[in-house]
Amino acid sequence: MPSIAVRNFGPIADAEVDLKPLTVLIGSNNTGKSYLALAIYSLSRAIAGTHDYQYRRLRSRALYGPLGAREGSVRSLRRAAGNLKNITSDLERILSGEIDLSELPPKISAWMKSESRYWSNELSQHVRFELRRCFGTTIDQLGRNGHDSENLDFDVSLSDKSTGFGWDISCRKDELVTNRWEVDLSLAKTRLDSTRYPPPKIIVNNTNFLTQVLLSEYSRFLLSGYSAPSHYLPASRSGILQGHKTMANLIVGRASSAWIEPMEVERLPGVITDLIQALLILEPGMKTPRRVKNIADFLEKSVVSGTVDVRKQSEYPDLRYENISGEFSLHQVSSMVSEIAPFVLFLKYLVRAGHLFIFEEPESHLDPANQSRIARAIAMLVNSGVRVLVTTHSDIFLNQINNLMQTSNLNSRRRLRMGYKATEVLKPTEVSAYLFQADGGGTHVRQLAVDAEYGITTESFDNVHRSLYDESIQMEHRR
Repeated sequence: MPSIAVRNFGPIADAEVDLKPLTVLIGSNNTGKSYLALAIYSLSRAIAGTHDYQYRRLRSRALYGPLGAREGSVRSLRRAAGNLKNITSDLERILSGEIDLSELPPKISAWMKSESRYWSNELSQHVRFELRRCFGTTIDQLGRNGHDSENLDFDVSLSDKSTGFGWDISCRKDELVTNRWEVDLSLAKTRLDSTRYPPPKIIVNNTNFLTQVLLSEYSRFLLSGYSAPSHYLPASRSGILQGHKTMANLIVGRASSAWIEPMEVERLPGVITDLIQALLILEPGMKTPRRVKNIADFLEKSVVSGTVDVRKQSEYPDLRYENISGEFSLHQVSSMVSEIAPFVLFLKYLVRAGHLFIFEEPESHLDPANQSRIARAIAMLVNSGVRVLVTTHSDIFLNQINNLMQTSNLNSRRRLRMGYKATEVLKPTEVSAYLFQADGGGTHVRQLAVDAEYGITTESFDNVHRSLYDESIQMEHRR
């Protein structure tokens, strides 16, 4: 299971979070939930981007050294390729199925462990870029403020017991430094008979190329828990959705005269530009798997009472909402519809099984009944194979998530009588929850208990409810 730990990151003094199929971040405002969610998004984009970059390099030309390895390691590559060539005639058969990397010759295994460490240098540069881009600031500004008002160095750790991977990085004067890179080849399994590369029958005779493919696939295996395509819906999505057309037109308009006069564009965090870009590429012909599309249908029917869709009337997509009263542009609709619309559009056109979907405050601008329905939609999304991370302040949203976990104890007849489908049932083992609590030393993040009988412990909300109840009783007695 992949996990991430941070120290002195933004308002967060320390946090360690396991990323399960559904991860819930709970806490008061301004405690760092969005900071951590955005860090996870940045890391996911950086790692997926590094894999894509390696793949393009490997497909486009023959390399002089292993992927992400040191300059001048050609000799090391040749030795490794030579050792690989000495494997028996069964090599072609082995490469046509799953490979247990621990069964490769010891010299090959040692080389892969050594060279993967140098691959972290390339990866750290991608992480640095994505952190700067997504947060819209310099790396050193992401550290927590110390007593002397200077930003502290921050630390990030990634680990995954299922792949034997561990990586510790630190920010030191606007640079990222690797402190630990840990791998365990005894857990590594991969396949080379995918469409990403030429058939094994072809590459088996080119051990130089084959050795690089092995290293590339091993790095993909190590970071498989973090490298999924990712999507992020920020808390400001309603305003972005209503204003994205204006912002895009402004940039395009200025671009036409950029060669005449300098073009100045206000800096926007990458998470906002990513959402705008995602909206720009939507086309009616794009489709998501039926299980994901069904969730969009559920939201349109039970929450927005209409359809949200894209009209390709020109080169620029026109996002529209239609109900029994007519068809409207999204800047004309209620805040509730504009809050849910990007979720619906992502489900219709972009999100697929295996992706990571990060949703800030899904309850925003929703009445209690719709908060409950959005929780049900997220449960369906988890059961469709999408990993979901949400930040929330809503006890109603959490209570619905808890009810869906408790339905795992019910038989199908009783569950259906209560109005729940099998696609909405959440397994407690697939849910993790964390409470963000701030004090004078920053935010400390604590894991909350999750079980089938009670769901997620919501003590922070319970304390508020109890306090308000006690207060009302006191006022009642004073009458």
